[in-house]
Amino acid sequence: MTKLITITSIRAGTGRTTVAAILAEKLSKQGTVLIIDNNKSNINIYDVKVSSIENIKLYLCLENKESCKNAIKESATEIKNNIFFFSGSQELLTEKELKFLKEQDNFDYIILDTMEQIPSIADTCITVINPNIHEYHKYIEAKKDEELSKSNILINKYTDEIEFKTSIEDFKLYFCSEIINFTNSYELNLQEDNDNEISKLIEKITGENHKPRKRKIFDLMNIKNKKKEGNKIGI
Repeated sequence: MTKLITITSIRAGTGRTTVAAILAEKLSKQGTVLIIDNNKSNINIYDVKVSSIENIKLYLCLENKESCKNAIKESATEIKNNIFFFSGSQELLTEKELKFLKEQDNFDYIILDTMEQIPSIADTCITVINPNIHEYHKYIEAKKDEELSKSNILINKYTDEIEFKTSIEDFKLYFCSEIINFTNSYELNLQEDNDNEISKLIEKITGENHKPRKRKIFDLMNIKNKKKEGNKIGI
């Protein structure tokens, strides 16, 4: 069954699209991923050849479920292996349309990049903020809403000198460059601290442990064993 991940923010410019691309890259190793940009403000930043969510609205009207399913999959723009994309439009997808899209079970994961809060049908909700005490408190206040109580916070551009105390449940991303050429095989490079945080977030989304394996340190000269042997004979 398709899992829906919503990535929202209190304001624009927090790095939602960057987070969406990072999660898509990681989840694409496990299955097919559809990214939907459900934002009016982003409709002009992508290549004009990219398929719009208007197509989703059109195909969801088809009475034949199989035809609808095939049309959506075929019209989505494949931006990388196992990663498909629909850009935004002036008419955003509604919760009802997203629920119907999810039921098509076309993709293993749908990542919704949106300013709108759509928590009721989402399997995982992520709110992206920057390390600002006012944004953080506004988010904490919003979490008092029963529907948003299970939402997760991701602090983007995090620093160790942050001016407020965060929760152990919060996810953090140290500064990473914004995604360049998002619709043209973007490249993703994460430093180790970020990779660990993203692995924890992926684990929460999938329910599986995907922590990066620690590199083995090879003792070419077998120094450790020699020291142990030396201690045994009193060296």
